[in-house]
Amino acid sequence: MLDQTLTQLRQLKLTGMANALVTQQEQPGTYEALSFEERLQILTDNELHDREYRKQQRLLKAAKLKIAANPQQIDYQHPRGLVRSQIASLSQCDWINKSQNLLLTGPCGSGKTYIACALAHAACMKGYRVKYYRLSRLLLELSQTKADGSYTKALQGLARLDLLILDDWGLEPLKAAQRNDLMEIMDDRNGTTSTAIMSQLPTNQWYQSIGDNTLADAILDRLMHNAHRIKLKGESLRAWLENADFDSLEQVNNDFVTERIPAAQRHEDMIWRLRVGDHWVYLYLLLEFQSSPDRWMALRMLSYTALLWERLVKQNELAPGAKLPPVLPIVLYNGEQPWKASTVLKDLCYPAPQGLQALQPRMAYLLLEERSLLHKAQGMENLAAAVFQLEFSAEPADIQRVIKELANWIELSAPSSLRRSLYRFTRRTSPCWHNGLNNGKKIFTRTDLKRGVKKGVKKGVKKGVKRGVKKAEKSAA
Repeated sequence: MLDQTLTQLRQLKLTGMANALVTQQEQPGTYEALSFEERLQILTDNELHDREYRKQQRLLKAAKLKIAANPQQIDYQHPRGLVRSQIASLSQCDWINKSQNLLLTGPCGSGKTYIACALAHAACMKGYRVKYYRLSRLLLELSQTKADGSYTKALQGLARLDLLILDDWGLEPLKAAQRNDLMEIMDDRNGTTSTAIMSQLPTNQWYQSIGDNTLADAILDRLMHNAHRIKLKGESLRAWLENADFDSLEQVNNDFVTERIPAAQRHEDMIWRLRVGDHWVYLYLLLEFQSSPDRWMALRMLSYTALLWERLVKQNELAPGAKLPPVLPIVLYNGEQPWKASTVLKDLCYPAPQGLQALQPRMAYLLLEERSLLHKAQGMENLAAAVFQLEFSAEPADIQRVIKELANWIELSAPSSLRRSLYRFTRRTSPCWHNGLNNGKKIFTRTDLKRGVKKGVKKGVKKGVKRGVKKAEKSAA
């Protein structure tokens, strides 16, 4: 009877109710004391939350944001003129509800795109329709629609967006046709929807970048008369990457523990270091594979960072007179609930009395929320994208598609444990597809290993490659 009910719920696309019903059946002790009405309320609540989450994910995917950002991850410690209270207010999206605009200016790498994408993420979470474009790409697409007769339809689609984000404004002078297209866009959206502009140029130079004074007046009047402004300053936040030597990247032992942090909870965390200029920078990756966010994660990260520094000191890994190395703390989260915990330690503390603010500990971490990043990983450009896709592929057909794409670029140089893990993954998670796929083993052994054999022969290591082929085929059998 339960199987039939679950099938019918899923046929009705009530997957949230179906999942909640399964949970109630699997945990009878938790729910048996509840009345029928209370248990039904839990089912309907779960369905509403599930629908809201799926809508948010559809909006995020459609937005095509350049960066998977979140307002909670914005860095306020870097001196660039960013006001926390202004970002907090904009994150509530009342400016979008009032059809107001946003103008972000500042030097390259100051964080304009990140801030805009973070605010766009907040808008998607509240149900607003958002789309990100580089201005040059949007104008190119509009010019192409004139050839196939879809120009009017494209303008109508832009007019329906609650928030249109235009990046790299003013990088190139506009041609006459582009000025006219931009005027059409701004006129359609004026007073009814919101537009966010990011530019390296200060607003007083936008007239010159547009070119025609009459059209420039009309376009900028529609943008500026009801706009919020954020003017960033300072050096590029990307500068450290330019000096990073990724060839020096190496994993660091993470066996340090305390009574408060049992070893069983620590072995999944990963630590690397790489050279940036003349010094090491440590990357601390915490794998947060829980169903719900940890409110105190910023405090935990402070503890883990202190433990890392303490170990470096105790084991004399620092040169005489050297200072502690910088640490980039990263949290990778794959839970179903959106991560709403603050990424900044300051938000977990009451405000310090005047005169004590500078003496308070500081900590912030970079959050990588897999579900938020999933729509950015559709291209399968790297192993991380493939892992994200595998983890959230629920149907056999989806798993098969990801596995086949993954097999196209896994080479013999990949660890044999990786191929075995992927093969076993499909066997455990989707036995029907696995058993029906006769060439399943070939995906991970013969096809890739044949390429490796050919490559190995050229290097004069025939014997070693043959031994590797036999071992890999045996392990996958």
